[in-house]
Amino acid sequence: MTDVPARSPLTDPDLPAFAGVALRSVVPADILNLRGNADEPAFVDAVTSALGCPPPVTPNTWAAGEGLQLLWAGPDEWLAVVEPHGPAGRLEAVRGALGTTRGAVTALGAGYAMLELTGERSRAVLARGTPLDLHAREFAAGQCAQTRLGHGTVVLWALDGAPTFRLLIRRSMAGYLRDWLTAVARRTESRDGAASTPPPPGA
Repeated sequence: MTDVPARSPLTDPDLPAFAGVALRSVVPADILNLRGNADEPAFVDAVTSALGCPPPVTPNTWAAGEGLQLLWAGPDEWLAVVEPHGPAGRLEAVRGALGTTRGAVTALGAGYAMLELTGERSRAVLARGTPLDLHAREFAAGQCAQTRLGHGTVVLWALDGAPTFRLLIRRSMAGYLRDWLTAVARRTESRDGAASTPPPPGA
């Protein structure tokens, strides 16, 4: 069977950059949905051996595995997002590790796109469209959430303290949210630029 390279539904991966915020499309090597019981040692051991980290049990957190992030999505559900150049064959690795252990894994990659937002104004841009409290004290690196953004729904996680945010988006909403984020970033840049410009002499 010939491997088909992962592709993004977004056709313009190089998106505009604005003062204090940059937006880009990221194509994950794979996106997996895992279901199982984190209280069962056999399940935890299988996930850890296949992905390089145990499934996080604290709600709305994520753990770093081998070239991937493993996001808590519910008491018995996780999302594994494999970096663009992360290890291949994670689906088969998890299936093999699970064996007869109670649990399930499915591939979701074809149905999603991913965007990355970074820069000092990225929190302000996201805050324009989500009810989440995105203050650094409340939503720091290592945290994730499913939330509304604009008129769409995303899985959002804080990748680092830069800050850098990743957004997992259903394929059908990818273009809309790319355009929404671009428009909000542009308005934020214009508003902040105008606010920092001193008035002309005699004004």
